[in-house]
Amino acid sequence: MRVFLAFKIPQKIMDVCISVQEYLKNCFGEDVCIKWVEPQNLHVTLLFLGYIDDNQIDRLITNLNLFRNYDRLNFFLKDLNWKGIGRIPNVLWLNLGGDLEKAKILHRNIKKTISSFDIKLDPREFLPHITLGRVKYVKNRSKIETSEIEISSFIKGKDTFFVVDSFYIFSSELTGSGPIYKAVSSVGFRA
Repeated sequence: MRVFLAFKIPQKIMDVCISVQEYLKNCFGEDVCIKWVEPQNLHVTLLFLGYIDDNQIDRLITNLNLFRNYDRLNFFLKDLNWKGIGRIPNVLWLNLGGDLEKAKILHRNIKKTISSFDIKLDPREFLPHITLGRVKYVKNRSKIETSEIEISSFIKGKDTFFVVDSFYIFSSELTGSGPIYKAVSSVGFRA
């Protein structure tokens, strides 16, 4: 089973993300082609685990339940960003602000806790964000650079504060029409 850990986002944040996607679609036109993340798949990835044997899922859940006493996390949407190879972006996302250090500590502690599993974990530092889409091609890069400023201003005018009180263990099935995510279990934080 292909597995990742993630925070679900509340409807009001999903609505802002959808508004940003719609704005960018109109802004980019034919100059930038993007495979947009479906609304039901918007989330904050905490840790991608990759393929795990089905018989190890119960052990994984047991290990992750150690984080039930973790404090809730407070986040807000900060700005639009992108990354890519060289000057060509391949992913567009919204950065989060808020309890970033607490989230990074949670991420590191989870990695330590599941280190006994035969999983090759990403060594990069955790960057809380919501992926909006994957860039297929760019004809006019200035459209992305201009949109960064406009979207950041748009976000600042919205109520984008949200509280995370749990994380989820998701399975991810890759299909021709896109991934299908299913919550396998959750770990709730203390109130």
